[in-house]
Amino acid sequence: VERIADGFAAGSMDGYEALAELLALVETFEDRGPVCAVHEAEMPVLDGMGCDLCVRGADDAVIAERAALSVVRRAARRLANAPGMAAHVPNVGTNVGTAVPGATDVTDVAAVPGRLQAVGSRVLVPADPEFGASQRVATTVLAAMAHDPDRRGALNLGTSGALLDAARDRGIDPLAFDAGYEDRGQRLRERFRERRSVPQVLYHEGAFGIEPVTYVLGETATEAATLAVELVEAADGA
Repeated sequence: VERIADGFAAGSMDGYEALAELLALVETFEDRGPVCAVHEAEMPVLDGMGCDLCVRGADDAVIAERAALSVVRRAARRLANAPGMAAHVPNVGTNVGTAVPGATDVTDVAAVPGRLQAVGSRVLVPADPEFGASQRVATTVLAAMAHDPDRRGALNLGTSGALLDAARDRGIDPLAFDAGYEDRGQRLRERFRERRSVPQVLYHEGAFGIEPVTYVLGETATEAATLAVELVEAADGA
């Protein structure tokens, strides 16, 4: 504002240039700035979208992002309300995510910040979904999409023999992979190429400092959650 005033006073800035400066200032406040924070506080439906609706308008990318957030929200509720699910949540927590079509980075995957946590017999959802809120689930989704672009949803549970047997009873052949974090995405891509498909269930048996985890995949997070609930019910003999 002072620069605009000084420009007018010195005669070095005309009305067009002043308007351009003012628009740049407004965009700075809007695009993930103070205005964005206030807007999200007043309209919770925008939470996690980074005010993209205001900055970019209702384009296809924003619609896809909003759909992904909605899908993850529904999937998280499905998991939280499923009887017996708490016993299958690993100590590190469970996350559930969906990628937007064409995702190439973990920031393109919506998931739950803080992960779902088991508290007694309940599963708590700590926050609304956001993009970039998961590393492990997002890495799994991106690896799956590299082989099958439609396989955009995933979640993690604790590995157990009963859960894997439940998958096999449904005709699913779980894919085992090494638990190490280093180059995990690339190693998963190689395993998918070897199998020539992306199975609905992947698992590892853990390693030093790494808890055994099973990933359940689907075209969306809700599809993965539905399968996970069915596997848990079968594993528990429900």
